[in-house]
Amino acid sequence: MGNCLTSSSRVQSAQSSASGSSLSSFPSTQTFSTPSTLTVPSYSERSGPEVLPTPRTEGEILSSSNLKDFTFSELKSATRNFRPDSLLGEGGFGYVYKEVEYLGQLHHPNLVKLIGYCSDGDSRLLVYEFMPKGSLENHLFRRSSQPLSWAIRIKVAVGAARGFVFLHDRESQVIFRDVKASNILLDSDFSPKLSDFGLAKAGPTGDNTHVSTQVMGTHGYAAPEYVATGRLSAKADVYSFGVVLLELLSGRRALDKNKIGIEQNLVDWARPFLGDKRKLYKIMDSRLGGQYPKKAAFTIATLALRCISNEARLRPKMSEVLATLEPLLDSKETIKQNAKGREKGFGSRPKTEVEYLGQLHHPNLVKLIGYCSDGDSRLLVYEFMPKGSLENHLFRRSSQPLSWAIRIKVAVGAARGFVFLHDRESQVIFRDVKASNILLDSDFSPKLSDFGLAKAGPTGDNTHVSTQVMGTHGYAAPEYVATGRLSAKADVYSFGVVLLELLSGRRALDKNKIGIEQNLVDWARPFLGDKRKLYKIMDSRLGGQYPKKAAFTIATLALRCISNEARLRPKMSEVLATLEPLLDSKETIKQNAKGREKGFGSRPKVTKTGHE
Repeated sequence: MGNCLTSSSRVQSAQSSASGSSLSSFPSTQTFSTPSTLTVPSYSERSGPEVLPTPRTEGEILSSSNLKDFTFSELKSATRNFRPDSLLGEGGFGYVYKEVEYLGQLHHPNLVKLIGYCSDGDSRLLVYEFMPKGSLENHLFRRSSQPLSWAIRIKVAVGAARGFVFLHDRESQVIFRDVKASNILLDSDFSPKLSDFGLAKAGPTGDNTHVSTQVMGTHGYAAPEYVATGRLSAKADVYSFGVVLLELLSGRRALDKNKIGIEQNLVDWARPFLGDKRKLYKIMDSRLGGQYPKKAAFTIATLALRCISNEARLRPKMSEVLATLEPLLDSKETIKQNAKGREKGFGSRPKTEVEYLGQLHHPNLVKLIGYCSDGDSRLLVYEFMPKGSLENHLFRRSSQPLSWAIRIKVAVGAARGFVFLHDRESQVIFRDVKASNILLDSDFSPKLSDFGLAKAGPTGDNTHVSTQVMGTHGYAAPEYVATGRLSAKADVYSFGVVLLELLSGRRALDKNKIGIEQNLVDWARPFLGDKRKLYKIMDSRLGGQYPKKAAFTIATLALRCISNEARLRPKMSEVLATLEPLLDSKETIKQNAKGREKGFGSRPKVTKTGHE
């Protein structure tokens, strides 16, 4: 156990003499390589920070967290008597249990993984996955470190943004509240993960636009309206992320007392240059040596300018931030730099479910729990998905018809899963996108399943991979069927077919129909671009209960996805950017409210396998 921990984990500690007490207000925290924290008296009516909607005792938190319970002696041995290089930071009793409360439930590739804890006597220790490249702060501001290339800066910005989108777009929203460079950790490939949930806060519910709380965070990053009033919303995280974008551009700290006058505050100093292409070079990090694409740099600068607006309502949502940043991953300059460090893929052997799902972790991918390889038996054990497949709900007439809100939720969640697969450095092409491979959990959140046909995407300057044609009739892209040349755009085509199924309630292929109606794409295509005729293909089981504008948005998106020319299809990131705003339509919100989760205070869901 000790050797395993030494190579893959780091420890965070806190001390308390109140073992077994309930969650408390948080004392000030001290962490290595972290700017001084900000604690300002709140102007709200409530005097202390609420931890969660339903506070729970220490025992309840630990017993429900599915984390490894280490003994103090195990951790002492694993860290060689708690050597300083094994310690990430120190905090108060309340912070440690809040980390367990959040990270024990939240799982995403861009959140640091909490492996376990120790609650042994007066010792309070947390064990995280090891992030070998340390914090973004160290790479940006320590002059002894190798300067980060433009490609890595983009990668960090996009990955961190994905983490925040995951937190903000959950039904039970989480506001991070301490976004800063020291809380963005980097793995061996410089993929970023958000860490330190000690100040995280459950977001507003119902019709509320904010939560009122004691002001806590870090000077230089905290949003002005939050500091002034104690009113907290997700837009406060957006402001802080805008400051991080400025740090990535400039290589300067948010606050630097070694500078003079206005230059001490990065936001105040940089703001006048951000909207001017001709002057932007004045704030760019000199350690880049001018090696950055000017157009992309200006895109980020103008995005950062929106994020640091003094008015919260003028800031974009994190989903909009991500939609602006993701295309920069594919710029020629970024691809050129990324190619040097590109992973070589999963190998030449046929890919198995174990190989892929053992490495890929995302809220919209089904979780592989275990396997059996016993004699001739080959069995895989997945998390239980109680609502079954999308196929069953759409096409079995005995099932309850899916509401419009659930159809949008399924489309967005599935798209997020495909964006994750396609935008990895070692791209994964799913190759068998269809309704039966989209499974639904108890809240109808979708997860992609069956990676048996998945294929590693092209590398270097290649635009496709050549492979034996496999997939499902009615979903497979025409160029792939004709030539065996496979790209991520083949998945986009198939996803377009799924969108048509969600709109129409019809199967991709249905031999019970007559003539052209047997093929959903051929039958639906003429109606997709015509608002007046779109009703002819809409699922009759919706009973007309769908927003016409949103339906037309999806129809025109599907039309682009099923283009016979791969180059005319959008990327999955563009598909997601089109779909996500529909989650916030009045009609969708109205229907979602009926089944909204009650927050983190509810008991963890238990599956048939006994796992959360």
